[in-house]
Amino acid sequence: MSAHYIDFETRQAILIDDGQQPVTFTVAQGMAAVVATALDYPREWPRDGGMQGWQTTSAELVRLGESIRGGPFTIYRVTQADLEANGLQTPWCPIIEHPAIPKD
Repeated sequence: MSAHYIDFETRQAILIDDGQQPVTFTVAQGMAAVVATALDYPREWPRDGGMQGWQTTSAELVRLGESIRGGPFTIYRVTQADLEANGLQTPWCPIIEHPAIPKD
């Protein structure tokens, strides 16, 4: 399983700065429930409905992975400034694979 920049299987992660960037996970059932409510709502639905699932940080997600996997992760740290100036320059970069995503 991968969260784009965290690979739980190989215990590797890329964190930007201190890793305190917020990460939010929302399940499809939760989104569907909000959409169903919005469709039946008798007044105008607010432009910003504020829907949010479970929220944590990148660093906390790595700590959770370490706890579940029973060991430390190799963490590649980059700064926001380096990302903006040079792009992602790490010795490891996760490959996102999914049957719906073409290989090329």
